[in-house]
Amino acid sequence: MDDIERYFKILGLNMGATAKEVKEAYTDLVKVWHPDRFGHNPKLSAKAQEKMKEINEAYRIIKDFFENPSKYQHASGSGQKDHGPKEFSQGSRKQSPDMDDMGVGATKISSSRAPVLPVIWFLLVVVVVFILFAIGAGINNYYKNQRQEKIASEEKAKKADQADFEKTMKGYKQELARRELQQRKENYYACKNAASNNYHLNWKISCERLGQMSDCLLPPSIGERWDNILKEDQERCYKEYQQNL
Repeated sequence: MDDIERYFKILGLNMGATAKEVKEAYTDLVKVWHPDRFGHNPKLSAKAQEKMKEINEAYRIIKDFFENPSKYQHASGSGQKDHGPKEFSQGSRKQSPDMDDMGVGATKISSSRAPVLPVIWFLLVVVVVFILFAIGAGINNYYKNQRQEKIASEEKAKKADQADFEKTMKGYKQELARRELQQRKENYYACKNAASNNYHLNWKISCERLGQMSDCLLPPSIGERWDNILKEDQERCYKEYQQNL
């Protein structure tokens, strides 16, 4: 039984371990000590081969221990103690189908998948970087569009204010021009009325001097003089009106 306990310890287990625990421990040790993992170092590869022989032998004997416990319960004496290890050492080079299927095969699969992990991590990093870049570009474009829209809105508001100002100034100028024109017309008519009133006043004064209060007929020389003065005054009024246009 001491030999059986030693084989359990090779797998890192106690005697009370179950068959499932033995199988799991064996699988883990095969993954750790498989020679293919040390192909780059011949010295370590040779050491791993020796370790695998020990692990395979321990697993085979423990498996037989579970299948035929009576064989190991009545073992006594030094000869009987040596019988167990000796008997199994002859067949230690043979691996059971479970070992091939569970241990070596699983290790080969795991070792073949091992190089895939860095590739997956690299692809994940690339995807994350691409996503972050896309998010950054989207945020940058958003704020860029916001700035452009703000600038366009400010330019539009400025143009609208300028148009309103020009429209207001245009209306103001038109109203000012209309008032100035109206004032010129009023000044022109006032000038003409003043010339006409002055003409009639001068005519009346001349008639009074001649003693003709009604139906006054002035001599042609005097009448023509007042007519010329009236004409000159009216022409002056018209020239002043034209100069202000």
